[in-house]
Amino acid sequence: MHEEDYRDAMNQIKAPDALVNGTLHKMKNERKRQRQMFFRTGMAACLAAVVFFGSYFIYQGGDRFEVAEVTELEVPGYSVGLHTGKPGAQTEQTDIFKAEVYQDSAFIPESMWDLKASRIGGQKIYICYDQTAEIYYAAAVVNGDYILITGEDTTEENFKEYLKNYF
Repeated sequence: MHEEDYRDAMNQIKAPDALVNGTLHKMKNERKRQRQMFFRTGMAACLAAVVFFGSYFIYQGGDRFEVAEVTELEVPGYSVGLHTGKPGAQTEQTDIFKAEVYQDSAFIPESMWDLKASRIGGQKIYICYDQTAEIYYAAAVVNGDYILITGEDTTEENFKEYLKNYF
């Protein structure tokens, strides 16, 4: 009989309603806070991944080369592989490469701007290879100046290396 009395007494023990309601309210708030924290942490991780991978794909180590093959590119001042020079050009020349800087785009073939752009050190460059004349060309606009770089009797790798050093 004492055992039954003990059970009845224990079953009658009850927390006050205010304490029960307050505890339930706090538990709901804690669950909501945990969900918000999980969501915020997930969003921060996604944003970090997008920034990291996005910057990698944008810059890809700084360089991306697209060399278009063309035939008989009409470059003002070039005739049968011989350069005749243009007025107002700042020229830097080696035995193989020639870089000319102009204030006007008239000296750069219009069709070069239609090529797929390459990137060297973040700079947009348009590169092509004239199969007929066996000349590599690169065009770019840097600080409002138009740059035309040519490479005769060279390989694609040597031309790319020259462009990397130039830009």
